[in-house]
Amino acid sequence: MRKMVMDQYGDTVEMTYIDVSDDAVNDYPEVKPHLDHPGTPLPIVALDGEPKWAGAISYHHIVKELQSLGVA
Repeated sequence: MRKMVMDQYGDTVEMTYIDVSDDAVNDYPEVKPHLDHPGTPLPIVALDGEPKWAGAISYHHIVKELQSLGVA
């Protein structure tokens, strides 16, 4: 999915994969509350630092949200 988004949007967007079992997740405090709930599906996808989806997400959902944010 990262490749598809980057192919379409290039440097306009940034995508970062964070392994939730790694200490790097502490750099994303907005995600931590979601990880405290057992059974929260992964991945957790955030846009502009705000978690939007948990679990499987399609490329089209991400594109639609980026477009609603004015990213063309």
